[in-house]
Amino acid sequence: MIITLSGNVASGKSTVGKALAEKLKLKHYSTGDFMRKIAKEQKVSLYELAEEAEKSNKIDRLIDEKTIKLSKTKDNFLIDSRLAWYFIPSAVKIYLYAGPKVQIKRLKLDKKLNRRKEEDLKDEKDMMEKIKLREDSERKRYMKYYGIDYHEKRFYDYWLNTDKYSIEECADKILEYIKKKKLLN
Repeated sequence: MIITLSGNVASGKSTVGKALAEKLKLKHYSTGDFMRKIAKEQKVSLYELAEEAEKSNKIDRLIDEKTIKLSKTKDNFLIDSRLAWYFIPSAVKIYLYAGPKVQIKRLKLDKKLNRRKEEDLKDEKDMMEKIKLREDSERKRYMKYYGIDYHEKRFYDYWLNTDKYSIEECADKILEYIKKKKLLN
């Protein structure tokens, strides 16, 4: 079974993805990690890399190719990615959503835990501006390169607002959906 987790910024894709992968004993991958690695290698911020990605599809193509290769060489894994659902149509496609207040709260926690050390996040206003810049950049790129808006509910099997749930509760809700739909191998 392959599961894709998409969602907006700070919706819990990586964190919930890790928890769900552990429950299902699946390998976990993250295209966010792929992007951060590329940014680090190029010695630029994630935002600068996104700006570069708007000008050329080279970066997105690298990530797309890695995602497609995973789907052709591995059978059981979970990947948190904005677009993995697009490149792996046979996957169980999950979308996680977080509202602005929760996005800021999670970014603050990430900053406190030093998880986003490459991102310069000053205050709440700055965080919201950077979230908007990042989401606008991705929306623009994906529309330009693929003709899709990854936020549309119609692309997903299950859509979950993560605002009121813990990591474990989110993972359990997705697991419940997978069991209900008899998607477990």
